Amino acid sequence: MKAGDGKLKAESRKRKVDSGEWFLAFLLSESLKTHVTFTLTAQINTRMKFHFFSIIGVVAVVTFAMCSTSPGEIRMVVEHRYLVFDMVQTESEEPEEPFGNTFYSEVDVIEAGATESSEAPGSQAEKVVLESGDGAYKITLDTTEAPDLTEWAQKEVGPMAVEWYPKLVKMLPSEGYEAPAAFSIIISTNANGVAATGGTRIRCAAKWFRANLKGEAVGAVFHEIVHVVQQYGRARRANPNATRTPGWLQEGIPDYIRWFIYEPRTHGAEITNRNLARAKYDASYRISANFLNWAVLKYDKELVQKLNASLRQGKYLDDQWKDYTGHTVQELGDEWRAEIEKKLGSAGAG
Repeated sequence: MKAGDGKLKAESRKRKVDSGEWFLAFLLSESLKTHVTFTLTAQINTRMKFHFFSIIGVVAVVTFAMCSTSPGEIRMVVEHRYLVFDMVQTESEEPEEPFGNTFYSEVDVIEAGATESSEAPGSQAEKVVLESGDGAYKITLDTTEAPDLTEWAQKEVGPMAVEWYPKLVKMLPSEGYEAPAAFSIIISTNANGVAATGGTRIRCAAKWFRANLKGEAVGAVFHEIVHVVQQYGRARRANPNATRTPGWLQEGIPDYIRWFIYEPRTHGAEITNRNLARAKYDASYRISANFLNWAVLKYDKELVQKLNASLRQGKYLDDQWKDYTGHTVQELGDEWRAEIEKKLGSAGAG
């Protein structure tokens, strides 16, 4: 890399020390007979003990200088040229807890005197923080990697997220649970498929969204926001004996809420002759969504809320279906499919 004046050259070297820390240093070329002096100005513990998932903003004022040497002289020529971060692994003892370590997703270097909202040129409009639920929730909408989708995201996705996140929190409660107070929606050029959610971060594949802006794009983000509220993985992280969440319910519940509550007019989860062969209660996504809607309407209007609570607490068992409806899940699945076949047969005969 080249220093700011275009003449000084710096070399970046990385080494791993015994403690597991990574140290990044910049050394100026020997020919210039210059050296860099670093002074420790801040030590920051980024972990928060009272909340498992958190979005942490750390601000440190760092001052250091590059010095030039000549015989008998040391003088300061440039201030604030290099920044060194020494990242210390916080969980190093066995057995190591991977979620005990801090995950760094972004490091911002802000010019002295800049306001808190200062960002790199051209990026300010591409990353916005929206407030929802009377300020109780904050939603970061980031299209930095796909600026061509900024207008669409802020006009379509932002308002949807602001309106529906508080509704989803109320729709999917459980004892002692508080939904994340902040989450991010990132449209990424490096993401594959459609979208995926990890904890409080939603990553959307820019390529897919560009091709589906007038179709299922907003609904796909809605599905992922439901995952932010679900947080079913927490139970197993706290208790290794917690039951695992069946994948068809993990994905079926978001699609049930999407297709039958958020956008029922689209009829996106209907079973027709084209997909009848796939009509099994545990087929996941929109097929399972159709099954859940049928069971809610016929047997228990609070079925999804009950399932959600047991899944989040790591207590889900298939036997609970009989407690809730009087039938096993397999019996319900057979009854649901038989009704669909009868309906489609009648329609065909008519």
